[in-house]
Amino acid sequence: MLDETIQKEEGVIKMYDADKGFGFIKPDSGELDVFMHVSQAQDREATFTQGQTVRYLLTDGKNGRKSAAKIEIIYG
Repeated sequence: MLDETIQKEEGVIKMYDADKGFGFIKPDSGELDVFMHVSQAQDREATFTQGQTVRYLLTDGKNGRKSAAKIEIIYG
């Protein structure tokens, strides 16, 4: 269960490859781009596209890169 006190980040999908199911989010905070994967969608029916605004939890991913979890579309 998600701890409601955890602050989610927001950003815009910078690039998304629907065939491969991954892409990158440009965070509103100005930090480095965040890796995203379709398996981390909050709604399993979500369809991601470039330019959508999303909300997500920031996690430590592979190779020291930040990854998005619990991704939800908030606009677009």
